[in-house]
Amino acid sequence: APAALSVLVLGAAHLRTHAPSHVFAEEWTLEGNAWMELRKPAEAEHALRRALDEDRKAALPVEFLGQVRLVEGRAADAAGFLEESLRRDPGSRSAQFFLGQAREALGRPADATAAYRAALAISPAFFPAQFHLGRVLLLAGDPAAAAVELEKAVALAPGEQPPRELLARARALTAPAPR
Repeated sequence: APAALSVLVLGAAHLRTHAPSHVFAEEWTLEGNAWMELRKPAEAEHALRRALDEDRKAALPVEFLGQVRLVEGRAADAAGFLEESLRRDPGSRSAQFFLGQAREALGRPADATAAYRAALAISPAFFPAQFHLGRVLLLAGDPAAAAVELEKAVALAPGEQPPRELLARARALTAPAPR
């Protein structure tokens, strides 16, 4: 009988004791984000799925699930989550940015460029999107366009060395050949 009672108690601990709530969804989302920062994707996913149990329409847990998939190296799955997140919240600069990351990982630089530009349309001073836009353009073989975007990245974060280095490379590629 004691064993049966403990099974009953454990089972009851997993029962919902409240109606779905966006407040609980936010709490689970915050917990999922904390697990992501600790680089614990399985724990993050569990918390984020709980957030979606609480609020099926929430965008942020879906975005974070996309980020979890990126960390796991599952870019196609990440893109799916991020696209769904953007259907729920088209104004998310971070979802656009991470969608750009996923599309880059999938070898789709034009689509990555579009996502970075969309993030910048939402938030023009968003340095990560600005930097990655310039970087992708450079890698895609468009150093002139890359230089324009990397100049903006340098202006946004003058102390950051990577955009300066890429800008110098882009300028070197666009400089006229000596006669």
